[in-house]
Amino acid sequence: MTAPSNVITRIWTIDLKTAEEFLKYEKPPEPGVKGANRKSSPEVTNRYAFEMLSGNWHFSHQGFAFTGRIGQPDADFKDGLHRAKALVQACTVGATLEGVTFPPDPGYSFEVMVTEGLDEQSWLVMDIGKGRLAHEFLASEGEVNTYVLSSAIQLSYLYDHDKPGTPYQRQHWGRSRMTPLMRKQYLDANPGLRDALYEGARVGRVMTVASASVGFYQAVQAGLDKQAIQDFMDSLTSGTGEKWVKGNPVYTLREMLLNARTGRRKLYREEQLALFIKSLTAYVTGTEVRNLSFKVRKSSTGAAPEAFPHFKN
Repeated sequence: MTAPSNVITRIWTIDLKTAEEFLKYEKPPEPGVKGANRKSSPEVTNRYAFEMLSGNWHFSHQGFAFTGRIGQPDADFKDGLHRAKALVQACTVGATLEGVTFPPDPGYSFEVMVTEGLDEQSWLVMDIGKGRLAHEFLASEGEVNTYVLSSAIQLSYLYDHDKPGTPYQRQHWGRSRMTPLMRKQYLDANPGLRDALYEGARVGRVMTVASASVGFYQAVQAGLDKQAIQDFMDSLTSGTGEKWVKGNPVYTLREMLLNARTGRRKLYREEQLALFIKSLTAYVTGTEVRNLSFKVRKSSTGAAPEAFPHFKN
């Protein structure tokens, strides 16, 4: 296989005006229309715009690609649609992600590779390979236990960015996305998460390792008594401990989690984290707990879901 003879790749500086020019070549998806672009995602566009405005957008091999020549009637915009839309959003609207907002920067621009002259068959092989997942980026950075580490990073990040007192929202906890760079930066700022995985793994037969790891890590960060945290983890792991009867917060948590593993509705990882926080808080304060719950749905009377619990310093 050889490259088409008229292919040209150059490095351009893309600003608002150029991105808007590129978007004139967009062909919105329409049934039966050949050469249309795939449907764009506002979520992806916003995430890209956020990365741009936060200073985390860097030069890479991914850029813009056209069949034909830019400026000619046969040109089609084949790759880079989200990047172009994100630049426009960054310049005109700004971006908000996980409660953090960046205002628009009309002068924002970046350097990128632009390829022209691809033939009509080229776009058929774009993005058909195996996409790299978050844990694979961590592995390339030399991390270990990357499946669980990636999950723990995201869960801990979402906990940190959950505003206390805000009713639980599944969209915040289940659909939020972190770029590989965001994961790396969070781990660099919170290296203790690595060791917390080993504590979380101890209770892997009872609950999700990521949830237990984040619960342990956040408890330490909040300044809870370390010996009490350790005793709590020991009892949760072994199923034994001082005053091991109903009313013991660890007993109640363990029984609930084990029952949930075989129940019809599995608990989300953040639900397990919420129950862990409630139980450990009660354990540290010496409070009896016979019933443990975390309400994630509106009640029959219309009451909002429960606010996510947080450790108090």
